[in-house]
Amino acid sequence: MDPKVRAAERCLKRLGVAVKTFALYPLPHPVSAQAADGLLAELRQYTEAYGSFGIRITKHAFTMDSTSIESGAHSNLAFYFFTRRLSHLT
Repeated sequence: MDPKVRAAERCLKRLGVAVKTFALYPLPHPVSAQAADGLLAELRQYTEAYGSFGIRITKHAFTMDSTSIESGAHSNLAFYFFTRRLSHLT
């Protein structure tokens, strides 16, 4: 798999952790702050290496550069965003 797609997968994993954490612990809880910091750090690494982050959301997967990212956790996160009518992340 392309290193850029693997880096995007890591960002999506951190995003999934942040979404779940914020559902349980709203800010200013330290756990939610830690999840946000982890997501921002991962996104900074990605943008420094590859530039802007863009991904399309389908019902059960994310698509980046014509590569589908659809493992179990990513599929659930994609469905979460899809039901909230999000079609892409940038």
